[in-house]
Amino acid sequence: MRLDKFDVKIIMTILFLEKDITSTQLAKIIFAPNTRSSLQDKDANLRKRLNKLVRYGILEKERNENKWCYQLKKGSIFLGFKSKDNQFIWFQVP
Repeated sequence: MRLDKFDVKIIMTILFLEKDITSTQLAKIIFAPNTRSSLQDKDANLRKRLNKLVRYGILEKERNENKWCYQLKKGSIFLGFKSKDNQFIWFQVP
């Protein structure tokens, strides 16, 4: 599994929203496009990334009111922090 900085940005954005979100809503938050065509382009590219994260088991995709919504898969994310004494502290995201 290969994740880059943009994949991590997607995951962290969804983590802090704490709700289901569509690809279009997420594109508006991450990119803040100026035009509709720019939004459509960014949304299409973002949808590919989201589907990759679904295949990896990080996100879940479900149908909600005729829209596909994405959310973090429960128990699939662990965050870690490095302390001053070079110890890692890990916790599971609920």
